[in-house]
Amino acid sequence: MDWRTFSRSNWDERKMSAVMEKDGAIDIGDCSRHHCSPPRIRRSAPDNAIAINSVCRELVSSHRVTDGVKPLSSSSHQPAVVLNLATINNMEGVIDKGTNSYSQTLSIGHASPSEIPWRSLGQYKYRILEDGSQTQYRLCVIESLIPPHSDGPVFHFHEMHDEGFYMTKGKVRFHSPGRGHLDAGPGELVTVPIRLPHKFSNPFDEEAVFINTITPGFFVRYFEYLEEMIGEGTTLTPEVNMAALKRFATVPLTDDMIKQFEEVYAKR
Repeated sequence: MDWRTFSRSNWDERKMSAVMEKDGAIDIGDCSRHHCSPPRIRRSAPDNAIAINSVCRELVSSHRVTDGVKPLSSSSHQPAVVLNLATINNMEGVIDKGTNSYSQTLSIGHASPSEIPWRSLGQYKYRILEDGSQTQYRLCVIESLIPPHSDGPVFHFHEMHDEGFYMTKGKVRFHSPGRGHLDAGPGELVTVPIRLPHKFSNPFDEEAVFINTITPGFFVRYFEYLEEMIGEGTTLTPEVNMAALKRFATVPLTDDMIKQFEEVYAKR
């Protein structure tokens, strides 16, 4: 299977062995003996999106959707998607007071990047488009500018959040140890799941800009903390980068850890 095209439909999370940092070593379970595939960086173009209703039909037909009352089929090995149909059906056209009151505290969020000044992270720039306050920190959105011929962050993986990168200008190269690299340009989307080692760089001649989505959105504090650590400095160093990542449920990789990942994937 091409590492760029991971599909969750063939991934059994309950059979996945954890990827963890332990005494400077990486412990990677042998997913192949469970007939499952490890997470992949995934790139999507606008012309190959999957319709939501198709996904729902597939879930229903494979007995992986429940109304919260009926048990899932014992033959299913996929995580359940719980639809609280009873609550929806019992509303009978009337909005309950709790929902009505809560909805009054909400508003549609809006950000105009041109009105938000760039903030510096050494040689890089960023600005916060959604800081999580609109979504109770379920989602934050960052816009990042990567100058040409820059290395980007150190290799790392996240323990608690997934990332999306939607390219709007230039090209960015995404790396994962032992898997080569992937170049993404304007209009393309790259997704990076939890625990997939990765980094990105801009080895090209033009600056690159992308929209970075992070779920859940607590990782927005990483950017602010990193900005504080760098201060007036003009360069983000690997040492500062690694120290900041460790504060936010993220494992930065040493050269030895990267080599271990490369050796494991070379044997697949």
